[in-house]
Amino acid sequence: MEITCPNCARRYSVEPKEISADVTTAECAECGQSIDLSDILVTPLKLRAATPMQPSPAESAARAKPRARRRGFVWGIAGLLLGCILGLGMTRLPAMQNSLAKIWPPTVAAGDTVAIQLSARLPDGRIVDTTRAGLPRRFSIGTGKVIGAFERSLYGMSPGEERRFTLTAEQAHGVHDRSKILRMPLASIRNKETLRVGGTMQLRQDDDSVVPGRITSIADDHVIVDTNHPLAGQTITYDVTLVRLTKRIQYGKSGGLVDDDPTIQQMP
Repeated sequence: MEITCPNCARRYSVEPKEISADVTTAECAECGQSIDLSDILVTPLKLRAATPMQPSPAESAARAKPRARRRGFVWGIAGLLLGCILGLGMTRLPAMQNSLAKIWPPTVAAGDTVAIQLSARLPDGRIVDTTRAGLPRRFSIGTGKVIGAFERSLYGMSPGEERRFTLTAEQAHGVHDRSKILRMPLASIRNKETLRVGGTMQLRQDDDSVVPGRITSIADDHVIVDTNHPLAGQTITYDVTLVRLTKRIQYGKSGGLVDDDPTIQQMP
């Protein structure tokens, strides 16, 4: 049979035969109200401490259904909102990237591709290299195509930033090595009539590699060729402007460089 709490109206399933002979009241598990059990007992019994009772299975199931429906509704709304946020984020990703770049601009690191404008000058002020009147030069950091000390001096730069730095001879093109100055018999050179002081010639090494050399003097029977880099032994000061930066991992289409970009000169 069922009994109802007079205070909170919660119902309980009770079997008289399951009630101990010395129990006449029970305590509601919901509100703590004492419930009189004397009407369902065969004989009146002495009052003792009330025993808490659990709700009936039917009552538990009835209470569980609304809670399950509420949870399902809440999770459905949460999933809908998450889907909207993700969808909006994907469509707005390029704009979000640009906004983030303004607040926290990307900087040069290993593996990135850069395009720079530069000028290089010697201690006496002579300009030995410049791109200021032409196209920016493009290269990838860490590929070995550019002097390592030069690359490291670009680390941390952001697009539009200008930086000045100086490389010693050891850091730049090395010290001038007299062992790289070669004396070659004219008889061993073809087209010797085209040779001129200050000109260049290609020298083939024993390993079949080719080394460029600069002619410093021509005698009756020999020619002197300097195979050092033209700027060997020189301290060089660079003024660099980072024009564009492509990160190694690029999301979206904004801000990237393409290999056939006509506005970029490939760094030799």
